[in-house]
Amino acid sequence: MPIFVMSSKRFRARLMESSATLTGRPCAISTGEWRETLAALYRGSQVGLVTPLRDGMNLVAKEYVAAQDEENPGVLILSRFAGAAEDLEEALIVNPYDADEVAQAMQTAIHMPQAERIRRHSALMARIRERDARNWMEQFLGMLANKRPESAFCHGNSKIGLHLDARFPSFGSNS
Repeated sequence: MPIFVMSSKRFRARLMESSATLTGRPCAISTGEWRETLAALYRGSQVGLVTPLRDGMNLVAKEYVAAQDEENPGVLILSRFAGAAEDLEEALIVNPYDADEVAQAMQTAIHMPQAERIRRHSALMARIRERDARNWMEQFLGMLANKRPESAFCHGNSKIGLHLDARFPSFGSNS
């Protein structure tokens, strides 16, 4: 199976360009069609290589995992700079600036035994299901309830910062 690496936006643009070249007229891919196409590409990929150079692409990594066939899943290779790398520790985590490390991870992924792929995928899916948007919101609001807002904006003994007690009275009573 060939390995194809391209951003989803660039891939969509290339698909539309190719269609125009073949048919003589531009092809518009609707959002619904694009999602189906992308889901099929994720599911059919033996390796998902998601390597942002700074935090980003977290949803792409999670979509790749979610799209996999649980009986024969692909392997996620994820940049250590993606925020999702903290949660998706069963992925093969790489430094995207190190071409040899990325190449080695690709080799490892391609030759990974099915039992190990299933084990990793199962753990990744459990974590993705557990740490969804609702979970994030509840944790974030819980942290807000336990912190005075100005503590996040003030540095050391400085009194420079935002004081939100008047706008958010519930913060005024918590220390």
